[in-house]
Amino acid sequence: MFNYTTSYQRRLVSTASQTKKKTLLFFYPAGQWIPAFAGMTKLFITFILLLFIASCSTKTIDNKEKIMKAIPKSKKQTDNQKFGAWIFSKDGSRCYIYSFPVSSYGYYLERNIHYIQINDKKEISVLGGLPYKNDSKVKIDVVNINIFLDTMGDKAWVNKDEDFVIHYFLEHEDSIFFVYNEFTPINNKDLSAVDKYTMQGFTEAWQYMLDNCKVVPLEKIRESQE
Repeated sequence: MFNYTTSYQRRLVSTASQTKKKTLLFFYPAGQWIPAFAGMTKLFITFILLLFIASCSTKTIDNKEKIMKAIPKSKKQTDNQKFGAWIFSKDGSRCYIYSFPVSSYGYYLERNIHYIQINDKKEISVLGGLPYKNDSKVKIDVVNINIFLDTMGDKAWVNKDEDFVIHYFLEHEDSIFFVYNEFTPINNKDLSAVDKYTMQGFTEAWQYMLDNCKVVPLEKIRESQE
């Protein structure tokens, strides 16, 4: 016996299948557009989520070459010499030695140029790359001692015992040290960074500045500081 219900259902399925196929073919041959689009959408959303998570989590950078290229050159700058991780620079009558971090990590989205510097007046300063948190201290951790720097804006500096600090650096040339920074919060979110530096080349850079500039002599270190 001929089954009219089954025949009618088959015609409905056939008609729906042809309609679906025509709709898919309208977008892409062989009806592959919608599945492909769905897969690409999932990948795109996953990629955006990963970027968002990475931007809000601990950020690690090693961009010394990029930062060095970004340093503005003064018209009076007459000499630049590199000694390991330290660079000597003469700008008119002023002389400096400075170094960029070997690596940096912390909670922040973007930082400007950041480095540590010592000039011919024995002034030791750090440029943080972001405004420091009010009343915060920058800490330098080097070979079992901590050195605390005062802050204002995006700069920090050693306000006492500069001679002791420089002597200590000279005695530990093969060491590494860390600079701990606390920046002004954004949207109630604390921002911080830890910069890793190396002493490699510091002694040569300091000696080169002594030989080529009028550097304020280092005072002898008291026995209580040794």
